[in-house]
Amino acid sequence: MMSTDQISYSSERIRKMLQDVIQKAYETKESSETLTKMKRFWFYFQAKEGKINGYYQSDIFRIRIQNFSRPAGHVLVTCIHEVAHHVDFIIRNETKHDATFYQVFYNLLVVAMGMGLLSKEQLLAIQDTNCVEKLEKHHGLIKYWTISPGNSYQDFVWIKCRSSILKKERVKKANYQFCSFEKVWYKQVPKKTNASETRLFS
Repeated sequence: MMSTDQISYSSERIRKMLQDVIQKAYETKESSETLTKMKRFWFYFQAKEGKINGYYQSDIFRIRIQNFSRPAGHVLVTCIHEVAHHVDFIIRNETKHDATFYQVFYNLLVVAMGMGLLSKEQLLAIQDTNCVEKLEKHHGLIKYWTISPGNSYQDFVWIKCRSSILKKERVKKANYQFCSFEKVWYKQVPKKTNASETRLFS
C-alpha cells in the first residue's frame, strides 16, 4: 500500500528540513560557528499522548515530541516551536516564553512558510495551545505576515510504502528509507514524478 503526504514523521527527515529553515533564517545574522551550534539538535518522537506536545532539553540539545494524533501541521508547528527554544538557547544561553523567544519562533515560522513547509491556515487552525495568540501579540495578525518565497519544499511530496516482504528489496533498491516510528518506507520525490514513482509498485 502506498500513500503521498506533505510530511513524513521520520525524526531525521524533519530535523534536516528544520536545519534548512535555520540556515536560511540565520545565515546572514550569525557566525558560521553559531549557525553550526543552532543546527546541532535531535528529535525523540514518542508514540504516546500526554499533556504537553513537546519539550526541549537544553542540556543535551534533544527535543521530545508526542501527541501525533493531531494534524500534521500542528505537529510540525510543535517541532518548530521546540527548535525555536534550541536556537534561542544557543543565542543567549537560556530560553523562556518572552519577546526574544517569540522573535526567534516568528523568524523560523516565516521561513518555513516561504519554503512551503507550512501555511498560515495550518498555523491559525491550532487551538490546543496559546502560541497563535502569543505570536499575534508580538508580531501582529498572522494573516498579514509577509512571506517571502524561499527554497521550496512545496514542489515535493513524501511517498510512503507499507511494503510486504516481497516488495522490501524493491523499495530498498529504489532508495526508500525505513521510518521505524511510522513503520513505513518513505522517499521524497518531485510532484511531477509522483505518478511514475507510485506505478513502480502497483
